[in-house]
Amino acid sequence: PPKMLLLTTVLPILTTVLPILTTVLHILAWLVPLAAADYALCRLHHCCKPLASEYHTNTHPLRLALWSLPTTSTRWFQLHCACNWVIVAWTWAEWWALLWAPDPWVHVCTPTVNIEAMNLATALHVYHVLFWPLKPVDVLHHVTSVFVCCPLMHYLDTVVMSWHLLIGTGLPGGTDFLFLTLVKY
Repeated sequence: PPKMLLLTTVLPILTTVLPILTTVLHILAWLVPLAAADYALCRLHHCCKPLASEYHTNTHPLRLALWSLPTTSTRWFQLHCACNWVIVAWTWAEWWALLWAPDPWVHVCTPTVNIEAMNLATALHVYHVLFWPLKPVDVLHHVTSVFVCCPLMHYLDTVVMSWHLLIGTGLPGGTDFLFLTLVKY
């Protein structure tokens, strides 16, 4: 019957598409707090008058649609630094447990509890692409990070994600962007 045929063709498609849509919605949900934090930093920088060499207008059309206050790379460094240290806080326990496990290979396939850390990392990169001007090295970084690594890590969904986030994103990025912020001041 046609109803049965429809059910047998639509159901497998829905079971594949729904988890992907859910993940995309969770990532997009992080854009709101990122924009709020960025806006707060923008207002703070506007009041505190950043260094003259840092003060320029970002002409990215999407950014102009949101707010037209000047931007500084320092503000981006601060936002990135804060997000990276949140990722470190979320992933540290799982990373540490895997590091000191007597037989880590037994735990490698264990599902992660840090999916929100991955969503934040992905959303941060998406936010950078949407609202900040990109250099060629940024484009390369975002293509490999956001469009290759992030979907792979979401698909794998194991404690290895915490290892990747802490070593590949959190600690080096948090430290790097902290130092970049301090150099600007």
